Amino acid sequence: MQKAVIFSIGFAGRAIYRKAKNEYEIVGFIDNNKGIAGTKYENINIYHVNDIKNLEFDIILFGGIWYTQMKEQLLALGVDHKKILQVSEKDISYSTDMREKATDETLKKIDIFLNLKHIKYSISGSSLLNILRKKPLSCATDVDIRICDYNHLIYLKDELPKLFLTTNMNIKYFEEDSLVRKKGDLRQITLRDNSDESISFDFYSPGFYGDYAISCYFDKFFYSPKCILEEIIRYPYKDFYLSIPKKYDELLTNIYGKDYIIPPKTWSNDDYKNLITREELEKLVNGK
Repeated sequence: MQKAVIFSIGFAGRAIYRKAKNEYEIVGFIDNNKGIAGTKYENINIYHVNDIKNLEFDIILFGGIWYTQMKEQLLALGVDHKKILQVSEKDISYSTDMREKATDETLKKIDIFLNLKHIKYSISGSSLLNILRKKPLSCATDVDIRICDYNHLIYLKDELPKLFLTTNMNIKYFEEDSLVRKKGDLRQITLRDNSDESISFDFYSPGFYGDYAISCYFDKFFYSPKCILEEIIRYPYKDFYLSIPKKYDELLTNIYGKDYIIPPKTWSNDDYKNLITREELEKLVNGK
């Protein structure tokens, strides 16, 4: 049995571990987070990525949205390219039975609460994509929830913690102002059960810039015509309903391309069709 190292102890790394543990002898995880070096996951040592030269292995397994950067980093550290194996995105499942059940139960709770409070929302991004692909929402690293009215996002900052008082919950806020958000805005809630997996829900409200609705993605921006996001419909997901944009086809084509329903073999942030820089956004809005 080949000795394998897994690059990353994040969602992708743990998903790869579940797939590979019966095919390889997993001798360690490597990660860029120095704070977790020296700890263990499933009784397997976690090392800092720079320690790769001290490990004995036949192959390094990696995958996820940052695969390009990860491969470049390994090559820069002197790892033989023949020992680097990218696991296809379609072969990575971020979900477990427990995580799927917990995600669905939490979504039901959030949906009931938002509708009770007359808060207009829609499932967005890759989560919307998974609903249309008939995949469980737990198969992605998080669930994307767009809150249509920014004032409602401010309201949820205080009210969501109350909804999960009895749950082991961590809440994150944006740490600085940007074009479409303010420091202290609600960013994400993460719920942890009794397993090693957590359930994250990303909340955001798009800003409007010219004729476009925009949202931040690191130092770039997603953009969509306002009209695409205006109408919301109820759409079946398993045994209940969630809110999604009525013009979801136009929206997802704008983000992923016309073949969005077919899962790609690989996917990175470079593949988004509507992700642009601030300079490109200014030119778009000003018609230049």
